[in-house]
Amino acid sequence: MREAEAAGRRTVVVKSAVDTRYAVDAVVTHDGVRAPCVPLSRLGDLRAALGEAEYAATQVVAIDEAQFIGGE
Repeated sequence: MREAEAAGRRTVVVKSAVDTRYAVDAVVTHDGVRAPCVPLSRLGDLRAALGEAEYAATQVVAIDEAQFIGGE
């Protein structure tokens, strides 16, 4: 993500809506670094969560703990 952002790419971080351990709207590393994210139950809901304009502008999607997010 840092490399993509440094290159000027529009990025979005997604995590499972079930994961509320440290924050509902952020992914948090073990050493406390936070990044804002979109919590989802299904990856197919990303467009609705972002809205059409932001979805169309997004170039990189990073998914934290992808195994816990449903597909469609």
